Amino acid sequence: MNLIEKYGKDSINDRSLFVLDLESPEAIKKFSLPATHFACLVAWDSESVADEKIHNLLDCVIASGAAYICCWGKGCERVHDTADEIDHVSGPSSRSEGIIMTTWHSKEHLSEAIWFLLNTTWPDKFAEETLDSTVAISIGSNDYAEEIRSALKDPRAFSKKVLANEEGAL
Repeated sequence: MNLIEKYGKDSINDRSLFVLDLESPEAIKKFSLPATHFACLVAWDSESVADEKIHNLLDCVIASGAAYICCWGKGCERVHDTADEIDHVSGPSSRSEGIIMTTWHSKEHLSEAIWFLLNTTWPDKFAEETLDSTVAISIGSNDYAEEIRSALKDPRAFSKKVLANEEGAL
């Protein structure tokens, strides 16, 4: 059973915020949220992980209601491409219109991927009215999980900090 931690609600986009911290991809099970659909971040160094494990993890995430999947970490392009393949094969027949949106963030810091998840993940047509949660999944790293938890405790303060850091870098 997955232990999904609820972190309240983001006041800007009115989404419930959740963290799912997994020791390994095999630990995932289909999960239920109050929302029909959700935006999701998968923070995972999957570079040396077998394709089958990536596929199994994403099958579960998509079956649980993911309508937007952001991928971050070493090998995140493979995770992204696998999500697209799963959606292409099974998606259109299971819903009337639209696709699962996917992005990868291989050249960004985790904080930037979290910021993207919180501020720019808007689904395709099929989930416009039913996406009202955000789930951040950390796999195999306590550091990732702690950074995610810190961000979701106060997403507005976190976003201000990220934007201030970017302005300072210019």
